[in-house]
Amino acid sequence: MYVWKYWRETRLVFGTSLFAVVFLFGLFLRENLWSDPRQSLDQLWTVLPGLLIFQAIPIGFFGWLMGSFGAGRNLGEMGGSYLFSRPRGRGYFVWRDWGLGMAQLLLVITVLNLALGFQINHWMVSAGERFHGSLVLSGRPATVATVVCLNSVAGFLFAGLVFSLTYFSTIVLKSTRGIILGAGALLGYVALNIAIGTFWPSMHLPNLLIAIRPQYIGSLPPETGPADTPLALSAATRFVILLVFPIAAQILLQKRDIE
Repeated sequence: MYVWKYWRETRLVFGTSLFAVVFLFGLFLRENLWSDPRQSLDQLWTVLPGLLIFQAIPIGFFGWLMGSFGAGRNLGEMGGSYLFSRPRGRGYFVWRDWGLGMAQLLLVITVLNLALGFQINHWMVSAGERFHGSLVLSGRPATVATVVCLNSVAGFLFAGLVFSLTYFSTIVLKSTRGIILGAGALLGYVALNIAIGTFWPSMHLPNLLIAIRPQYIGSLPPETGPADTPLALSAATRFVILLVFPIAAQILLQKRDIE
């Protein structure tokens, strides 16, 4: 019952986002990469890093919108007294919200990256790429599929962080106005990171998005160095931080009186 209620609330945003991210990225890639497949592959490596980073904008916005639904929204609509009178613990509602929201994020980001990888691979083949789709990532050869998979993980962790923080903020304020608090916290972190990098260059805060920077195998010397390991550690750390917010939301909701 509650699962269907959450789906009914989120389906418009989910469906629109699923269509929009694929459509907009398709247009972007078509304009920048498909205009002349005979161009040098150097153009691809000029565009690709920007594409991988630029996708953080739509998926971050999607995660932010999705965070406005669920138990926090019900509290703001004065439906909390009815909702939490059901024979379920309050943690049930938090984890159902979080789990379903994360599943929708995963689907959108997976479809987006599949479309991105398909079009990049198509362009490489059309341009006569002679290395059979091989790239270099962290000093090791990697296929386009590997890069797309890792980028999906990076995007999912970023969108999940935005979603989880925003969802927690709605619980804090007992209203959908929590999305403003969530956005303020994210923008504040970005501003702080920029300020620290400007005034204290030796200090660095972790970036919200894991950077996946593939290189063209033909542009590197034959000998490549050992693979970097911090990528897996960085992903695991972000996932642990991401889990803090639903746990904190459950603890806060357990202690809160519902009117």
